[in-house]
Order: sequence, then structure tokens, then C-alpha cells
Amino acid sequence: MLIIYSNPNCDISDTLHKIDHLMSSSHRSNILIAGDFNSSNRYWYSNSNDLRGDSLLATLFVGFVHGDFKLINTVGFC
Repeated sequence: MLIIYSNPNCDISDTLHKIDHLMSSSHRSNILIAGDFNSSNRYWYSNSNDLRGDSLLATLFVGFVHGDFKLINTVGFC
């Protein structure tokens, strides 16, 4: 299990690079990633998109396409 907090005042790219590295170098097949990424995207039911949310979504999408990620949170919540 990986729990992440991404400071809203810092560049999210460092966090995303660490996630990419973990997923590409890990020999474990089941890793749960949870966290507060301080990002907004309509994909997870935010009212708007921001650059951090777009970057996070792009990272998750690439991981999903390559089979590295499986999205388990498919329902929005408040």
C-alpha cells in the first residue's frame, strides 16, 4: 500500500515520477495507491480541471493502458 500526500504548493511532477518508477520497478502485482494529490479533474467529479489534475490523469491513463494500473474507485463521492 502506498499512501501519498502531494503538497498543493509543490510541483506534482516529482510525485508522478515516483509513482511511475514504483510501478515500473516493482515486482509486486498488487499495489494499492491512495492519497491526497490536491488536484482537480472532472474525471473524479471535481467542478473543474487544473494542471495538476490533468497531469495525474495522464499518468494514470498511461499506466492503465500499459496494464500497470487498475482503477478501483469508479464512483464519485463528496
